[in-house]
Amino acid sequence: MLKIENLSYRYPNRSENTLKNINLSIAPGEFVLMAGKSGCGKSTLIKAITGIFETERRGCLSGKIFLDGRESQNLPPEEIALLAGTVYQTPDDQLFAMTVYDEVAFALENRGFPDEYIKTKVYACYRPQAVSTGRTYKPA
Repeated sequence: MLKIENLSYRYPNRSENTLKNINLSIAPGEFVLMAGKSGCGKSTLIKAITGIFETERRGCLSGKIFLDGRESQNLPPEEIALLAGTVYQTPDDQLFAMTVYDEVAFALENRGFPDEYIKTKVYACYRPQAVSTGRTYKPA
């Protein structure tokens, strides 16, 4: 699913690389936890994997990242988002919608799916009591 070959990254105006020749392979179904001191490069690696550096066009990125067997540098951001994402430590840093329904529907809306399809998929993700009317929070 994820393969990284000789990945290095240097932020603009820095003389040293934050990432230095990273090599990593994660198989489908495998879970990996990245842990380390503040500033060691965890977030930098995640930004590289999720394609953020490619869209910013800043800094110096070298090496290769493969997602589902495809080189990520050849993929548009919307395809990378289907293959790699980030779960932050603090939910408030990644949740933005006011309702569970809107939060779950967001990605499908961005991909242009019709409302009826979105509704079906959102309800399929949750037990009925978790979504309630689909527009308000209700504890499961």
